[in-house]
Amino acid sequence: MIERLTQRTMVLTAAVFCLAGVIDGLRQDSPSTAILFGLVFVVGAGISRQKASSRPIHVRPDLREWLDDTASLTGESIEELSNAALSSYRAGLGSHHGG
Repeated sequence: MIERLTQRTMVLTAAVFCLAGVIDGLRQDSPSTAILFGLVFVVGAGISRQKASSRPIHVRPDLREWLDDTASLTGESIEELSNAALSSYRAGLGSHHGG
């Protein structure tokens, strides 16, 4: 939850800087600067929108139980555990295809 708030704050801050760059470029009679900041703003908004519309992943009940149990034992977050598990799984897939 806090991570999402931090990400939104960073995106909002970047958007404000981009809009300030557009305004400054227009005021300084520098259309290329205004266009550059405008494009960065549009691309950032598109990325933010795409990420916000992504659907959550549904986890099998037995895996969810393992994640909950392991998280309570190790003190790691469920996200950390699932990221580590997926990374190990992907590394294992890569080692089978490389040989």
